[in-house]
Amino acid sequence: MKVTQQRINEVAQIMNVEIYEEAFGGKARGRFLIDRKQMRDLLGTSKLHDTTLAKLYVACLDEGIVMIDLDEVFAFIEAKMVRKYRKAPVRITDKFVPPNESDDDLMEEEEED
Repeated sequence: MKVTQQRINEVAQIMNVEIYEEAFGGKARGRFLIDRKQMRDLLGTSKLHDTTLAKLYVACLDEGIVMIDLDEVFAFIEAKMVRKYRKAPVRITDKFVPPNESDDDLMEEEEED
């Protein structure tokens, strides 16, 4: 069964407004996990297609919640909490950037192979 955008939006709202705010697991509210079966049930489908999950990811962001696919489960956390994570400084990421090669250099390498 094809999942409609309306249902995707409803599920995103459920994640943010209902489940995130529900008391369980010893917490009054907050981050949570749901498994793939729960996600299929909520969406009303027997298969979780990549396109459906991509639309749900965007709908969740629109609701202010981040959905993370961890294979067997999905994690949900408030976007504002994620935005508070420490940002890696450029001086660190620059260590791992490959040397700048021009497109011409890459074309020559491909022709040589």
